Amino acid sequence: MDTGKQYITMCQKAKEIQESWQPREGDFIAGTYCGVMVYTISSVYRDPVIWLPRQDQLQEIVGVSHVHPPFLDLQRWHDWAIIKVNADYWDKFASMEQLWFAFIMKQRYNKVWSIEKDEWVKLSV
Repeated sequence: MDTGKQYITMCQKAKEIQESWQPREGDFIAGTYCGVMVYTISSVYRDPVIWLPRQDQLQEIVGVSHVHPPFLDLQRWHDWAIIKVNADYWDKFASMEQLWFAFIMKQRYNKVWSIEKDEWVKLSV
């Protein structure tokens, strides 16, 4: 599980993902109150927290599930990650969570991660 600074920032800046979060026991969060990772124990918080989706949760967001053949969604991910993304963009990500997160932001919100700006940038159509 990625708990590094870049992943925390990527998650924090993805307001669309943060707003869709339904807290569950076992979720990873980063708290601004103490700066450490903790597990959620309830859906009630005194201080703002940042949800850090695990890879399985990111795959759920994309739609990879056991309900329908997951290879269809995995094929989309593969086509994007292996074929459409150049090596320079790949090099921005230090974990599979970061790469899956980038895939979701591109597919759902047409945004890419900018290392220079430290934020998600909307692509012009």
